[in-house]
Amino acid sequence: MQKAIFIRNNGRYTRINLNDIVYVEGLRNYIKINCKGKSFLVLMSLKKMYGLLPESAFHRIHKSYIISLNYLSEFNHEKVWLDQVTLPIGEFYSKSLVDKLQILQSEGNEEFGEEPVLPVGISNSIQLNGHYAS
Repeated sequence: MQKAIFIRNNGRYTRINLNDIVYVEGLRNYIKINCKGKSFLVLMSLKKMYGLLPESAFHRIHKSYIISLNYLSEFNHEKVWLDQVTLPIGEFYSKSLVDKLQILQSEGNEEFGEEPVLPVGISNSIQLNGHYAS
């Protein structure tokens, strides 16, 4: 599996490790490769760049964005969150992202005060000094 790409920059070739790419943004005839702490502007189409990246590690989420799945922390049907960046997700691409990832369904939403539903026979109580507290 390919681990790096090289870009030509001022007569020199610069190595970019694929693990360092957070996302790639399409800007008409150019792409902006956004890495942790650096970005590179390259004359290439987003479609061509997507073809060069390993499908298992990257996903196109919008007509203008490719993301690294390694940096994906959250997403919904409108946005994705990558470290400290929020990007839009296209309607068509949202379903393909869900299909690509392994999704587990939460029984409750503790963030909003709902407790998860526990299987029968498992108590929500905690024993403290011989007494149960709910």
